Amino acid sequence: MNLSKLLNQALSSSALKQVTQKVGSSSSSLGGSDTLKKMGMGAVGGSLLTSLLKSGKGSTLLKVGGAAAVGALAYKVYNDYQKEKAQPQQTEVFHETDQQHPTIILKAMIAAAKADGHIDATEMAHIHEALAQANIGAHEQAFLEGEINKPLDPTEIAALATTPALASEIYLASLLVVDEQNAMEAMYLNELARQLKLDTEMQKRLVLASGE
Repeated sequence: MNLSKLLNQALSSSALKQVTQKVGSSSSSLGGSDTLKKMGMGAVGGSLLTSLLKSGKGSTLLKVGGAAAVGALAYKVYNDYQKEKAQPQQTEVFHETDQQHPTIILKAMIAAAKADGHIDATEMAHIHEALAQANIGAHEQAFLEGEINKPLDPTEIAALATTPALASEIYLASLLVVDEQNAMEAMYLNELARQLKLDTEMQKRLVLASGE
């Protein structure tokens, strides 16, 4: 299962334009094409899929290394912050070849994209249709559908963080999906940060790094 490729697609604004157009034209309830062009503007139906597979902020990161750039940036923010503390910790190194990395970050992004709503049967049908046309493998499609169908649980996402630096990356990846926050999204991010044990200053630095 090539989740690394799928993750890079999720960070590319040019990825799956057909999907965006297809879903955007299928139902006016999904917010219209202008909304779909914005990352994370709606977490239901086609705009959920768009959040995962088409990202304005993500496109900038993709140009300098895609998923690896997200990790490298998060680790840099984390290490810089640690160096400024009175008792700095050992520098953590981002391992680009870690096979679990794409799975962890995709799980975080999908969860964040679901933070502002639910997906009903009609919206799920749009997602199935879009996924079928997305030129991804059956295993990747099954992974996406499985994560989309899961109940939203920030505790589960936070548990994926085996190090403080990875916790920072999970939060940064979530910020890249939740672009314009409503109350539910803000609540999710706050709870995720609490579960990840990120202090207020670290959160601020990651928000700044995300471009918000």
